[in-house]
Amino acid sequence: MKPFISPVKDHVLKWLIWLVAFTIPFKGPVSVYAIILLLLYWLYYLGFGSGWGRIAQKEYMKGWVPLVLLYMLYLAGMLYTGNPGEGWFSLQVKLPMLLFPLFFFSLESSFINIKLLKTAGGFFAAGTVFISVILLVRAFVCFREQHDPLCFFYSNLSWYHHASYFSMYCSFSAGLLGMDAGRESKRAHNLYRFILILFLMTMVLLLSSKAGLGSLGITAVAVLAHHVMRRHYLQVLSEVIFLVSFAAVAWHVFPVAFNRMSQAMDTVTQDEALTRDTAESTTIRIHIWRTALGLFREHPLIGVGTGDTRTELGKKYRQQGLDNAFTNHLNAHNQYLQTGITLGITGLAGLLLMLAVPLIRAVQSRDIAFLMFLLITGFNLMAESMLETQAGVVFITFFNSIFLASNGSGVVIRHEAP
Repeated sequence: MKPFISPVKDHVLKWLIWLVAFTIPFKGPVSVYAIILLLLYWLYYLGFGSGWGRIAQKEYMKGWVPLVLLYMLYLAGMLYTGNPGEGWFSLQVKLPMLLFPLFFFSLESSFINIKLLKTAGGFFAAGTVFISVILLVRAFVCFREQHDPLCFFYSNLSWYHHASYFSMYCSFSAGLLGMDAGRESKRAHNLYRFILILFLMTMVLLLSSKAGLGSLGITAVAVLAHHVMRRHYLQVLSEVIFLVSFAAVAWHVFPVAFNRMSQAMDTVTQDEALTRDTAESTTIRIHIWRTALGLFREHPLIGVGTGDTRTELGKKYRQQGLDNAFTNHLNAHNQYLQTGITLGITGLAGLLLMLAVPLIRAVQSRDIAFLMFLLITGFNLMAESMLETQAGVVFITFFNSIFLASNGSGVVIRHEAP
């Protein structure tokens, strides 16, 4: 039986990993159920091997400890919180920060191969495209009823997801597809990828998220760097021509996205004109960041505790007349500040370590896909508190863990040199 059981259990585990990757863009219960199914099977799977012992090995601990350290600090923050109910809820949301690193580093190095990783990325991109189609169908229905072109833009389009989060998904998916382009000998495969990339880039413009446009810029640079490293100079030239043409057309066809960028630049450069009763998102963020920074300075060492961040921020919002932020219970809209308020300098160091260790590994292994993911993540954490929501924490911890586990095993998601 063993020769039969081993391949079967391996294939089931692979498909469950791919299922989780596919459902990440779905968020809500669909993604949660897929993760629960994977973790339950993981417990059964480890009964066949030495996964638990592998986690405790020194060479593996170097990989997963930096990823779970921040979660342990949040757990320690429960010791001095004044709101344990909110604290336990926060820990529940952040649980993937503990589970995904332990899961991927418990697997044999031979299991996490290039096919597994690339297929996981492909399934994630497929899930992103699937949700994108649903968003567009609803937008068409909205337009048919209201005859309003704004049904196709920003929050009107992204009713299911926060626009910044879904733009990040689209940008990352487009990057993975772009790095894969040109490998297949069949033109149909490359044409299929090109159509999907164009579709995802268009979705980013329609979503009109300023952070999303920045993520798309990071993606474009990463894809070009990937093909330069492979010395595919003709392909790089064609990609540059495509990007310039796309930007030129987008400037005229999608003015909403670029107008939002212009408004943001004007807000930043005209600091003295900022008002507290505005609905403009950049202005609100600047006020929130200043408030959050002030609160961090009041509790610099260990923060306010895992369950008290929203309460303490709310008090500051009310004191400073930020009625919109107070009424909507807004977080810091910056994960670095959010973690700093909650856990102080110690927590901020843990967050930076969670990004720095993978970044060093990505640079050492010259893994451009991993590096692209980390740059997109680090950039978006400056504009959103992404580890406070399921949509952010599952995406970040899943791919950070699988990338780092594969690099730790000497396997990287990149193509062989020509």
